[in-house]
Amino acid sequence: MGRFLSGITEEMKQTKRVQLLDVTKDQVRHVAQRYLVDAMAKGEERVAFLGEKQPWVDGEWKIREMDVKGAE
Repeated sequence: MGRFLSGITEEMKQTKRVQLLDVTKDQVRHVAQRYLVDAMAKGEERVAFLGEKQPWVDGEWKIREMDVKGAE
């Protein structure tokens, strides 16, 4: 049913999984630099969902808490 509604096959899903698993740490850093850090330097706001708040996050970051655990 899902394939009928979305047009996405299991093979397509597996291809996407493999592509995501092939991403390197350096590629993630490059994208974060380009779309988050550089954009902030230009005054362009970006939103990123990164996970749990880490102790290394400094006061320059705008943290917006979202209660996604309670959402269904």
